[in-house]
Amino acid sequence: MTSPNNRPESGRTIIPAVRASSHWQDRAACKTADAEAIFFPVSVTPVTVQAAKEICYGCPVIDPCARFALERREPHGVWGGMTEKERKAALKSRPEPMAHQIVSSRRADWDAAVATGATDWGVARLLGTTVPVVQQVRALIAVEEDDDTQAAVSVYSESLVARFLAGESVVLGQTERRMVVAHFMEWSVLSPEQIAERLDTTVGAVRKQWERVQARARLEGRPVPVRRVPREERSELKQIQMGEAA
Repeated sequence: MTSPNNRPESGRTIIPAVRASSHWQDRAACKTADAEAIFFPVSVTPVTVQAAKEICYGCPVIDPCARFALERREPHGVWGGMTEKERKAALKSRPEPMAHQIVSSRRADWDAAVATGATDWGVARLLGTTVPVVQQVRALIAVEEDDDTQAAVSVYSESLVARFLAGESVVLGQTERRMVVAHFMEWSVLSPEQIAERLDTTVGAVRKQWERVQARARLEGRPVPVRRVPREERSELKQIQMGEAA
């Protein structure tokens, strides 16, 4: 599933159409104006799911799209002919590698084995596994504890958002779409309706994303972002409020 973003924004620069490319995202059958409503509907029903899947089943890049969603663990929408529930089931059915099993469910056993000061061979023997698996576990834990990994994810999302704002045709996941909504709602003069048009979504979806951004800020103890209404709009709003009070 891709997010089409080559529609013009009223009164502003027109985002260029998709460039010729061999990348699977640029060959997706879902690059249409109404893709958001079909693949990410406000209310998911069997009808909306079937409509999305019919497009997916005729898409030449259904397989890479599905792999993309599974690798990113996309929590929303239909990707590669799969719904959220179907993707979760597919991930659960995958045999988990031994190294991942140790990290996720046998961490206490790992810590105890490592605490003995044994070599990789000794740790493998205590855990009933092999030296290569022990080395894989060490690598997984190193990544898990590396703050730079999380920073890299953030930089990747910020890069996608920056490219989108610059007019490039890119695939935006839920995280990136939320970042775009947050940027427009806080720092631009665009109305929710204009933002919805820019993202090919609904006004209700834009408002819901904005509410989630604010809720997350409260939960994390950060300053809650606010809608920065231009001066002339504040003046009009004040007049309306005064009129209602009278």
